[in-house]
Amino acid sequence: KAEIQSLIDELATGGLGVLMISSEIEELTEGADRVVVLRDGRSVAGLNRSEITQDAIMGAMAHGAEAPPIERETDAVAAPVATGEG
Repeated sequence: KAEIQSLIDELATGGLGVLMISSEIEELTEGADRVVVLRDGRSVAGLNRSEITQDAIMGAMAHGAEAPPIERETDAVAAPVATGEG
């Protein structure tokens, strides 16, 4: 895991977008700039860096559509993506 996290950090520091799919909340709270929570195949919450806590993630997972709505960015730019599963 440490080797994968190191690679992710290196790619992100180099300016690449990194998409990480994980069910390990601790991994997400330690290094993510943004977390999107999916429930039943639908996005139910989008959390920015300052909002990412274990409680916020667990609340979105438990409450689904009752979680705070996702704010969409209109100026999104496509970037290369690296994936890894924890």
